[in-house]
Amino acid sequence: MEIAALSVAQIFRLLFPARHFLFADRLQGDEAVLSYRSSLVFVYPDGAVVRVERPPDRPLRTLEDAWYALFEGKGLRDYDDLGVFDLGEILQDLGYVVLAGGRDFRSGTVYLVRIAPRNRPGEYAEILRLRDVTLPYAVYHGLMRASELYRKSGREVEYVVADVEPVPAESLAVPISR
Repeated sequence: MEIAALSVAQIFRLLFPARHFLFADRLQGDEAVLSYRSSLVFVYPDGAVVRVERPPDRPLRTLEDAWYALFEGKGLRDYDDLGVFDLGEILQDLGYVVLAGGRDFRSGTVYLVRIAPRNRPGEYAEILRLRDVTLPYAVYHGLMRASELYRKSGREVEYVVADVEPVPAESLAVPISR
C-alpha cells in the first residue's frame, strides 16, 4: 500500500477506529472530523490538522455543531500555525495509541515499511520488518520512525512512509545450507 500518496484524512482512517469519525457521510474523502479522547480533530483537504477541546456541555448532533465547537471552543491547536507539519508529531500530541498485536494476534504476516526522504521517494532511508502486528500499527510505527529521522536531520530532510507491504513470514526465511 503506497502510504505517501494518501491524504492525511485517509491515513487517519487507517489508524483510528471508525467509531471516532463524525459526520463521515457529509464530508469528502480528503477531509475528516473525529472525536478522540477529549478533543475534536479537524482534517482539511490540504492536509491541515486542527484540534480543539470537545465542549462538555454541548452535544454534537450536526456538522454545524462541530464547526461551532471549532470556532468557539477552547484549547485550539492549529498545527500549521504552530509550524508542525510532521504527522508523527501531530499523532504524539493527540496522545494517539494503537494496538500492536500481542499474544492473541499471530497472523504470520510481516509488514515491510519503507521510509524515504520526501524529495527522493525511490531512495529508501530504512526498511522496517514488523512481524505479527496490525496494519495500523505498521503504519503508525513507520510514521514515528519517519518523524524521528526528520528530527535527527535537524528538520532539514522530511521523511515519509513510502509504502507498507504485507509479506508472508515464510517468504523472508533464510534457507540454511548444509
